[in-house]
Amino acid sequence: MNRLVSPVTCALTAFFVAIQSPDAFGQAKIVGGTKAGDGDYPWMVALAEKSGRPLFNRQFCGGSLISPDWVLTAAHCMEGEVPWGIEVVVGFTDLNDASTAEVRGVRGIFIHPGYADVEGDLLNDVALILLESPINTITPVAYSRSVAPVPVGDPVRAIGWGDTQSSPRFPTELQMVDLNLAAISTARRVYASNRLDNRHLAAIAPGKDTCGGDSGGPLFDLDGDMGDPLAIGITSFGLNCAQKGVPGIYANVGNYVAWIDAFLAEPTVGDPVVEVAGRGAPIPPGTLAVSQQTGTHFGARLKTGRTRTRSFTISNAHGAIPLSVNSVRVTNRSFTAISPLKYLLTGQSGVFSIRYRAPSSIRRRGTSKAIVTIVTSDPATPVYAFRVKARYR
Repeated sequence: MNRLVSPVTCALTAFFVAIQSPDAFGQAKIVGGTKAGDGDYPWMVALAEKSGRPLFNRQFCGGSLISPDWVLTAAHCMEGEVPWGIEVVVGFTDLNDASTAEVRGVRGIFIHPGYADVEGDLLNDVALILLESPINTITPVAYSRSVAPVPVGDPVRAIGWGDTQSSPRFPTELQMVDLNLAAISTARRVYASNRLDNRHLAAIAPGKDTCGGDSGGPLFDLDGDMGDPLAIGITSFGLNCAQKGVPGIYANVGNYVAWIDAFLAEPTVGDPVVEVAGRGAPIPPGTLAVSQQTGTHFGARLKTGRTRTRSFTISNAHGAIPLSVNSVRVTNRSFTAISPLKYLLTGQSGVFSIRYRAPSSIRRRGTSKAIVTIVTSDPATPVYAFRVKARYR
């Protein structure tokens, strides 16, 4: 859970990245909770780096298995991650004993397109992970379809491998903590932020809270799904941990039900296939030749300091699984990638742009070149690269 040291500091996203190296920072647990029962929450997910280190040392966030192929987690947990760099571990409780666990690689990471960190307030802090193969041995947890899943004051529970701020501070076993849902108006007042709204839930109890390392894990109604747990929130951020009168903030799952449902209706068999085009003409991966026909050649010379922008289309094949677009980058600082793309569902296309600014400190004519790299979840071409060229005078 992102925790702020003061109301004006930015959310500690970097801290959670650091949690990926608990050798230096320690593994983190829930505050004021108790050990979860073995097998009580088999759908609880540990997200971990892929490496040869013990699971305790590489687990960095939590999540919830919401279908055999899909995991629900926090967007801030997935910032900077690539599918081949992480794995999902589910069906266990002890980070030192995952002998009963199901382990899956990741085929795609899909961050909500509206995710943002605005002065420490995390907005639309929701992400989905598509697994390499389904987990059919564990019953997924149901997720809320209502923005008001339980009345204010009702009991809710959170689980995770987060900071206990007690002894032992860094137990390996899954922890749980019982809280009460708080009014979001109370959270707005405490956090002095009007950005907290139906996208969020708040929960509080004296001396109890989620904390650093619990990010991405569930907040749930214990019997909201006809007697079974119902995931209503995703551990997101807060102000310190278990601070008196300060609720923790969770992404409101019911607010994103349409977005989640859209992915769960997508194909899960077959690979995504990325294609890139400029001005309607295909640009094969690895293309070094530039052309005005595709827009990879920016055309007539630009005066120093002037700018020109070219747009390109990226597509995912019809019938393919969703394609995650992890990044679009260029190698020359005279060029800037402008890409709102986070993902493409089957058969979808999107647009990204490359803007060129002619150098302002050079008086002679010249040429600027750069390599555009697009990192996606396409297993055949995970890094799609091509060259662009512009001239200045």
